[in-house]
Amino acid sequence: MPHPLRVILLAALLLTACLAPAIAAELDGEYEVYGHEMADGRYTGKAAVAKSGDTYTVVWVFGQDVHRGTGILNGDTFSVIFFVRQSPVPGLAVYKIETDGTLTGQFTVLGGKKVGAEMWKRVDH
Repeated sequence: MPHPLRVILLAALLLTACLAPAIAAELDGEYEVYGHEMADGRYTGKAAVAKSGDTYTVVWVFGQDVHRGTGILNGDTFSVIFFVRQSPVPGLAVYKIETDGTLTGQFTVLGGKKVGAEMWKRVDH
């Protein structure tokens, strides 16, 4: 008879393997973005995510500012390297995909000493 802990671990691995493709398929789309900047400023904007091979193209729009990035998905974690328009310094954002499809995460820039926070809510069409 298998050890109960092994049965639980196997069930968790199978569940994760089954959910990963569903999360990937549902990640594409448009989102409302709510954030708190590293310099203590609040902001809102939009983000669009599109699958591109094994990665994702991400475009944020905040008024006239456009940020572009490339993301990878690992389970329920979505990580994105990005550039802010007219800035030579890259940034990194890491989000957790919640069960309702909301993304919550943090970001910083190369050499940064602080982190900001963002929450994305899917825009339903």
